[in-house]
Order: sequence, then structure tokens, then C-alpha cells
Amino acid sequence: MYSNREKIVKKPNEQTTEVEDEVAKTFFELENKKVDSPEDIKKIKLVSAKYYGQDDKKILHIVVPYPLFGLVKKNYLTIVPYLENKFKCTVALTARRTIISKYGIFS
Repeated sequence: MYSNREKIVKKPNEQTTEVEDEVAKTFFELENKKVDSPEDIKKIKLVSAKYYGQDDKKILHIVVPYPLFGLVKKNYLTIVPYLENKFKCTVALTARRTIISKYGIFS
């Protein structure tokens, strides 16, 4: 059985938004529908998704983990047109990169 949490990378106690659930569901549909590179698309996960802009000019901003961004760039021409047709807005894919200071306190 499919679960939206399989495609969304969040801490266990964090809740997902409706937009994130819809994008995760769309990624799941894409990996089952397209046969170009299904193994690469199955590995892609998202950190967050959010709408920006007005009703007439919406932008869907999807953030993926930095280690997986290479797979996103490799399959960009498959992923973005599919998401733009599905959500009827401009889609922007970016990576979240966290740099941890060696001098920071970790617990």
C-alpha cells in the first residue's frame, strides 16, 4: 500500500500539508505512469512544497534533499512538464542543503 510519508522527508512528529500530500501523490503517479527512467524517479523524495503568488500567477515551489537533486536534474524534462500539467501552474524545483558547523553543539 502507498503512503504519502514514503515520499516526504520530515521528522516523525511533523505534520505534512495538503500541498505536500498532493505532490507526493503526483510523484507516485508519475513513477507508475512513465517508463523513461522509473528507478530514478522512484528514489526522488521531497522535503516541502508550497504555493507562492496570486491566483492568476501561482508558483509551486518543491524542495528536495540535496543528495537527490542530481536525480531531479537528470529527469527534469520528465518531471516538470508532468507537474505543470497536473497543477496548472509554474513549478520550481530546488534543493535543500544543510551545512553543519563543526563548532556547533549537537545533542
